[in-house]
Amino acid sequence: MKAFFVIILSKKSVLRMSRLYDDNPYENVTHGARWRGSPKLTRLRELRLRVRASNSQEDLQTYVSILNGAIKQEDIYRLKMQGVPYGLDCKSMQDCFLLGKEEKQQLALRVFVSDALIQDIGRAIYLGDQEALHKLYAQAEQVSETAWNLQPHLRNEAIKIQALIALGYFDEAEAIIDHMLALYPQDDFCLYCKAEVLIERPVKIWGLFGHCKSDDLREAQLILHALMPSAAVTEDEGVPMYQSKHDLVWAKWRKLEARCAAAGSSQQQDAYAKAMLMAKKVDSGSIFYRQAQQLIVNCQSLVQDGEDSVCWSPF
Repeated sequence: MKAFFVIILSKKSVLRMSRLYDDNPYENVTHGARWRGSPKLTRLRELRLRVRASNSQEDLQTYVSILNGAIKQEDIYRLKMQGVPYGLDCKSMQDCFLLGKEEKQQLALRVFVSDALIQDIGRAIYLGDQEALHKLYAQAEQVSETAWNLQPHLRNEAIKIQALIALGYFDEAEAIIDHMLALYPQDDFCLYCKAEVLIERPVKIWGLFGHCKSDDLREAQLILHALMPSAAVTEDEGVPMYQSKHDLVWAKWRKLEARCAAAGSSQQQDAYAKAMLMAKKVDSGSIFYRQAQQLIVNCQSLVQDGEDSVCWSPF
C-alpha cells in the first residue's frame, strides 16, 4: 500500500511538472497576475524585457520595432508622471534602443542556454533536487561562457541566478545580479532576485564589523515596494508581472520581519501570518510552489515552538 501511494504521488508530480512556469524568467511574465490596472505600463515593461532577453536578431528587431511604436502611441513623457516603477521613462527607453543596436552585433556570436535545459533547471528547482540542480547549473555555466569581448546575455545569467538562489549560493547570485543590473538597469526579474538574496543571505562578520539583518530587511523592502503598482496599498493586492515571484519573495520578507521582531509580540505573530498568506498565493504550477509550501510549514513550526527573536546583529 505504501509503494502504491508513492507511485500515485509520482504521477501527480509528472502531471504538475508538465504545467510548470517561471522556469524562463522572460516568458509569460504576466501569468497569474492579480493586478489588472495600468495595462499600458505593463505592456511597455513587458516589451522592454523582451528586447533585453532576445536571443536572435529577428526577435530583437521585432521587439524594438514594437516597443518604438508603443512608446509613440502611449506617450512615455506623460506616462512617466504616473508613478512609473523602476526606470520606465524616456531615458530608460532610449537606453533600451541603444542596447538593441549593440546587442544586434553580438547575438550571432553568443551561445544560449537551450529551452530544454531551462525546463530541466525549472523542474529541479520545483522538486528541490539539489544534486540534479548542481549538475544542470554546471551545464548552463559551460554553455553560457562567453569570449572576453562579449557581454553576458541577460536571459542566460537570469537562469543561472535562479539556480544559484535555489542552491543557496547567495554571494555568487548577488555578484551576477549586480553585474546584470549594471548592464540592464532596473530589470524587474533581477530586482526581485536582489531582494530575495538580501533576505536569504546569512550575516557576514569581518572582525568587529558586519551587518544586521534588519538592514537587509529595509533594503529589500525598498526594492519590493518600488516594484508594486503605485496605487497598491498592500503586497497581497498583487502585481501585473512576476506574480509568483512577487508572492514568494514577499513571503520570505515577512518571515524575516517576524524573526527580527520581539519574540512573542503581536508584530511577530502578524508578520508570520502575512508570510503564510503570501506563500499560499504562489500558484501550484510555478517552480516556486514547493519553496512556498516549505515556508508555510516552517512558519507554522516557528509559531508553535515560540522561537526567540533573531535579528542577527554582529554586536
